[in-house]
Amino acid sequence: MPFAALFGCADSRLSAEIIFDVGLGDLFVVRNAGQVIAETILGSLEYAVEVLKVPLILVLGHDQCGAVRAAIDATEGKLGAKGQFIQHIVAAIQPTVTHANSIGRGDIDSVTELHIQDTLEDIQSRSKVIADAIDEGRLAIVGANYELSGGEVHPIKVVGTV
Repeated sequence: MPFAALFGCADSRLSAEIIFDVGLGDLFVVRNAGQVIAETILGSLEYAVEVLKVPLILVLGHDQCGAVRAAIDATEGKLGAKGQFIQHIVAAIQPTVTHANSIGRGDIDSVTELHIQDTLEDIQSRSKVIADAIDEGRLAIVGANYELSGGEVHPIKVVGTV
């Protein structure tokens, strides 16, 4: 049984088992580009909490994220990708880009950090199963950023305790 769920970016450099030196089956891993919340992601995370009883969800972003870069580019009118579903990913991150720009933190790594925090808030506000588990002390959610060049994970925000 997995001891934690990990929701991370689909970037191949974010192999959870390698980063955390764990075996197959130790983590319940859910990934998509830019770790963008969607109903299927929430359903998967709820399954990890409700059925598998994991006490921890880790939301893992990384520096120089292509999805975050695309959202920044779109905000600046420079996005070259035309795919409909790419647009959905970009649109999900753009409010964070707009907020980051308004507070003077528009560089890609600052936007990524804010996006990770927004993702934690989104998970809690949209999933009653997860929010209740946090409130009952059965679950914690940690947002962290993986530094590609140094191979280090830097915690950004912790919600809940177990």
